[in-house]
Formats: sequence, structure tokens, C-alpha cells
Amino acid sequence: MHEYIVKSTHRITDTTLLLDLEPKSGVVSFTYRPGQYAGVSFYDNNQPTQVRCFSIINSPADKEMLQFSMRIKGDYTKAAANLVPGSIVNISGPYGGFILDMPTGNELVFLAAGIGIAPFMSMLSYVSTTKSSVKITMLYSCGTQDDVPFLDRLRGFLNQNSNLKILFVISRGPIDRLNGLSVFKGRLTSDVIDLAMNYKYNNRTFFVCGPTSYMDVAQAALNMKGVHQKDIITEAFD
Repeated sequence: MHEYIVKSTHRITDTTLLLDLEPKSGVVSFTYRPGQYAGVSFYDNNQPTQVRCFSIINSPADKEMLQFSMRIKGDYTKAAANLVPGSIVNISGPYGGFILDMPTGNELVFLAAGIGIAPFMSMLSYVSTTKSSVKITMLYSCGTQDDVPFLDRLRGFLNQNSNLKILFVISRGPIDRLNGLSVFKGRLTSDVIDLAMNYKYNNRTFFVCGPTSYMDVAQAALNMKGVHQKDIITEAFD
């Protein structure tokens, strides 16, 4: 178990919390690989909470803090949103095999929906800080443009990395906040994946993360395109 201190909390969308932590000892003793998650627990009204698992969103190369994002929808996450700077948070792990494992020789394709973007943020941050030359295409699905967390950070990744392409798939509503970005209005389908991939599926590794219903659609579409199961890495994220 590793003790961290809350540096800040703030909502990056109406329903998404960003939790910034710094090591209590001043020295980072928690190491992880991009895409992994950790157990998080703290005290609420002087009572220890249960341990909940969340993806780490910053790069392992960042040695001064840990960042987590979580959808605020229950007592635990509401309590997390009320944490004040200086509060103690216990971290366990890391866990999970949904990791960026370079070099593979393949181009990478990220398919994410909603808060399922969390593990990809760590991957994109790691690629950016290490200046990797790996080519990445991301398809990111959200209900509305206001549901897109990390929009400014994603714009920054695009500006920094000429090997990164992102297609935002927005189900409904306006898209004016996404001006200058590649946007598709509607839902993820095999045709949308074709559009992003330019019909090229060979020598690519696919990472898929999101709600079960989204993952079923993405998996079926990739299977229909002839993508081998060994080239599809998944993680459910309801």
C-alpha cells in the first residue's frame, strides 16, 4: 500500500472527476505501465472506504504525481469529489494487462467510449513524453461534445505528435467545441472504422475500452473486417 496526498480535485465534465495526487513521502514509490489501473481508498467521515479500481491517466514517466479520472455516479465517487487538498489516499497495485507494450512493429488503433478513454490517456501521455514514433489512430465515442473529458489535453497531443490521428464520434447535439478536429456525427459502426482506418487493417494492434455494449459493437466490426483475435486487446469499462 502506498500513501499519497490529494493535491487537487476538479470536474473536467459535469460527471467526470479528475483526482491529482502527490506522494506523501515526496518520493514516488509506485511504478506502473501505461494503461494499468490501481486500487484507491481513502477516509470518508473518518471511516475507511472500500477499495475501488481506476485507470491511471498520467504517464509512468511523470515521477511527481498520480492522476485518476472517475465518473461521478455513486456514494464513493461523490465522496472522492469532496476530498480536500492534504487528504490521505491509499494506492495499491498496479493491476491489469491492458498495457502499451512497445515496440510491437504494428501501428496502434485505440477505440474508446466515454470514461473508457482513461487508460488511453496514460498511453498517449507516455508516447508524448518519450517522443515515440509509433503511429496511433484513435476513435473516441461520446454522447455529446460536453461529455468529452480531456479535450484540451487531446488537442495538445495532436499538436505535439504528427503520428497521432483522432476521430471523435459524437452521437448527438452540436459539435462547435470540436472545431478544427475530425468529427463524425452518429455512432460507431464498421463504416466509421473504415473511414478512420482508410480500409487498412493489416499490421495493426487494436485496443478497445468502454462499456460492454460498445465493446460488443467494436469487436463484431473488427471481426467482420478479418482482424485476428490476437491483435485485439480489450478491457470492459462500465
